Amino acid sequence: MQARELYRRAPRLSYACAFLAALTAVAIGFNPGNATQAASGPGSGGTGGGGTGGTGTAVTPVVHPPPVVPGSLKSVWVPEPPTLSDYVKNKQAAIKLGKALFWDQQVGSAGQACATCHFHAGADDRTRNQISPGLNGGDVTFQTCPPDGQLAPKHYPFHVLQDRDDNKSTVLRDSNDVTSSQGVFKAKYLGLNALITGLFSEINGDEFDSTFCIGTLNTRRVEPRNTPTAINAVFFVDNFWDGRAKFRFNGVNPFGHLDEGARIYLNDGGTLTPVKAQLPYCSLASQAVGPPGSDFEMSFRGKPFNDLGRRLLMERPLKLQRVHPQDSALGSLARATVGAGGVLQGSMGLNVASYRDMVHYAFQDKWWNSTDPVSIAGFVVNGARIDNPRTAVLDPKSAVVQDNAVTTASLPVGQYTQEEMNFSLFFGLAVQLYEATLVSDDAPFDRYAEGKLSALTTQQKTGLDIFMNQGKCITCHNGPEFSDATITGSGILALDHPPELIETMQMADGVATYDGGFYNIGVRPTTEDMGAGGNSPFVNPLTNEPYPLSRTKLALLKRDGLLPSGVAEFVPDILGVLESDRAAVHGAMKVPSLRNAELTGPYFHDGGAGTLRDVVDFYARGSDFGKATNIADWDIDVDGIGHIRGHDDRKSALVSFLQSLTDERVKYEKGPFDHPDLYVPNGGKLGAEQAFIKVPGVGKYGRSASSLPSLKPFLNLNPQNPSPAK
Repeated sequence: MQARELYRRAPRLSYACAFLAALTAVAIGFNPGNATQAASGPGSGGTGGGGTGGTGTAVTPVVHPPPVVPGSLKSVWVPEPPTLSDYVKNKQAAIKLGKALFWDQQVGSAGQACATCHFHAGADDRTRNQISPGLNGGDVTFQTCPPDGQLAPKHYPFHVLQDRDDNKSTVLRDSNDVTSSQGVFKAKYLGLNALITGLFSEINGDEFDSTFCIGTLNTRRVEPRNTPTAINAVFFVDNFWDGRAKFRFNGVNPFGHLDEGARIYLNDGGTLTPVKAQLPYCSLASQAVGPPGSDFEMSFRGKPFNDLGRRLLMERPLKLQRVHPQDSALGSLARATVGAGGVLQGSMGLNVASYRDMVHYAFQDKWWNSTDPVSIAGFVVNGARIDNPRTAVLDPKSAVVQDNAVTTASLPVGQYTQEEMNFSLFFGLAVQLYEATLVSDDAPFDRYAEGKLSALTTQQKTGLDIFMNQGKCITCHNGPEFSDATITGSGILALDHPPELIETMQMADGVATYDGGFYNIGVRPTTEDMGAGGNSPFVNPLTNEPYPLSRTKLALLKRDGLLPSGVAEFVPDILGVLESDRAAVHGAMKVPSLRNAELTGPYFHDGGAGTLRDVVDFYARGSDFGKATNIADWDIDVDGIGHIRGHDDRKSALVSFLQSLTDERVKYEKGPFDHPDLYVPNGGKLGAEQAFIKVPGVGKYGRSASSLPSLKPFLNLNPQNPSPAK
């Protein structure tokens, strides 16, 4: 038993300790489909990948049950809040609304949709204007290629060693750049302009960005972390790499219980009342409302969500895009037709007059039917780091309900209707309900786990053995979701468990406490990106310091009486005395799912690995920045895989197993992974040429029905080969 099994992490390792016993069971007729008990929802007591949802105290070693192969993803409950019906009156209508909002280019200030960064297997495979410098570490210099530059296979991986199996060998190349997603040009939001049509457009004032520019012209700003896939994201406890999109949705922004002032507006028997929301199992809703307000991603600087609501509520959904008449969710509302070769033609958008109609049909009347306006004196940027728009939010300085009935058309600047004030609530919940349908549970591995042993090749079964045993991959990528950052994987399925998980473990330099499902694996030096060790935009009045994002740091503050009651209510208690008060959370990032990883490169939070083989090489050599650089926070489970180091056949087997996690429906964009047309920005300079890629809309029968090829890996690189690194 490993030393760290004396600590909270031990229960999760039960998958890995006796995999050979599971193989023996399979040989005598064991059905892998029974390996993971199906979860039925909150209160069921199911634990998925193990774990106890505990408190961070050291525990006595226990004997764990024999490990089993992770089950099919079909066995896992798809999370949603237990009080959903208090908000949503028609779930199918809300799913339609969520899909329309997710794919609609009208959401962004410069033509970006949420899907603009999630259009390729839920991720982003663009190769022009996709490099960001090491912004989170304070670097603004480009090393891989210049702003608006074109990426090529030769640029990967970012960290190149003379011997890729030896992390102590000569470094031939190293870059702290990030492959991510281009967003908006830097521009200041000046308000909405009522056009003669009665719709709204944005007025903006251009600003110069000295980092993302060519000469005197701005290029599109690129986010400081790689874009994760939206597919299967509904299963995570918290979302984003740093976990800032919290388990409980406050209806306003990503930060959940850390924003004590967040309010939504309820029509309570004719009285419009601000109320506090904390909806559990909603980190995906928390995540959804972040990008539309980020001036790196989708918004001109200073644009409030209320104004986005005012604009969209009057617009025809998807009016700039065609929707396939066989779209799995929106087909019955589509105005387009299918022409020769499966190409969409005819009218754009949905046959619904406005988003207002979709909101009214999907959500309970009490959240939108008041005629009393809310007056706001103005908005202020609330952020622990004002220079980091990814963690800043706009908050109203004051919001006062006015007791007089008005219509939207007559509202002056600074006044909003109830439905405009609640638009972030509608947006977040609808997008979550749509993304909750994006569950890829029919990969070859799922069929194997359900009992069809021939679904995996001999090589893939060898790779599964390595994954479970010698590779220790299962330690962090456990359960049917292949991540222990998930609701079932972390063992907090039932609401009577604290909906935040912290653990104590043996680190490389002693015992420390950390956030379960978030680890520093040594991809880059800790100081380049604090990850889960960073701060929220909101200041703790008891310390005059920003609230930390880390669950561990919050729990330690609660233990010491340094959290207000409104925040402490949603932070777990630390029972007893920790063996260590040291929080090993700096540089820690959320463990991503490995499902469909074949299609979601480049990899890691910095997007610095071009192929799955690059990733396997990284783990084989024991990371790039471990004991020598990140020792205070580094996860010792990443300390090399001797069994595969130097063995190309074993590495190939592990990559082959990872490819067995690809769902063919994702690869061919079959329902529910189908989508409308999308025009994706692809570089260019403000005031000069612009480039766009058209992503053709497909229906529920997928790309093959439209004579389109399947999705390919990033840069069309072979997953089995290392990146050329020239």
